[in-house]
Amino acid sequence: EHRAETKTARAGRNSSPDPPEVAVALPRRRGHPRGSGVLITCVTVHRQRARRKRASAAGADFFVLVQTELGDVFKITVDTAEGASPAAARRVTGLTASLLDTLPVAAGLAVTRLGLLFVAAESGDHGLYMFDRIVLTGAPTCTSAEVWAARREHGAKAYKKRGGEAALAEIRRTFYTPERCASIACEFVPTRLQSLLLVDSVENLSVATGVLVGELAGGAESTQVY
Repeated sequence: EHRAETKTARAGRNSSPDPPEVAVALPRRRGHPRGSGVLITCVTVHRQRARRKRASAAGADFFVLVQTELGDVFKITVDTAEGASPAAARRVTGLTASLLDTLPVAAGLAVTRLGLLFVAAESGDHGLYMFDRIVLTGAPTCTSAEVWAARREHGAKAYKKRGGEAALAEIRRTFYTPERCASIACEFVPTRLQSLLLVDSVENLSVATGVLVGELAGGAESTQVY
């Protein structure tokens, strides 16, 4: 499982010695406690076949779907640019996070070659969904530019207060918090499906009905999840 302590998704670093982080806050449910983060429990990456042979420097030929423990699914679009040399890897220049839909909490997500989304639910029937739209115009959206602007403001205050390496360490330690993400992210209210259509469902024969964390076998060095 992929997990995050706050409502922030981060992307890779470029090839420079000390590249800047590229991060984006995920839109937050209205009423969710500002001091509480949300776990990211499922991630899947889908490469768009139509763009494989014509990917340009303006953007990547794939997108990422992430689901939180609340069931909200977000589409993460990755903007990339060519490296400093033809042999250098492409570097991430920006991220956009848009609300796709709210689905049953899943143990796994998969996008098929036909463009269908399969949701292997934890505590309900599995679902096969068709994308009604993939360009999420009007959906609750956050961008990495918003995070960068907030970090720049936060950094200016830290440098004015401490300066030098101490300020840099304080920025890294105090910026990515649930409260900070809540101040950056837009809010939304969960609704019925807006971007997906349920095509078929499969009965779940192994429903998760409970979780036990403990040391039951005896002699184990750490607790286990059953």
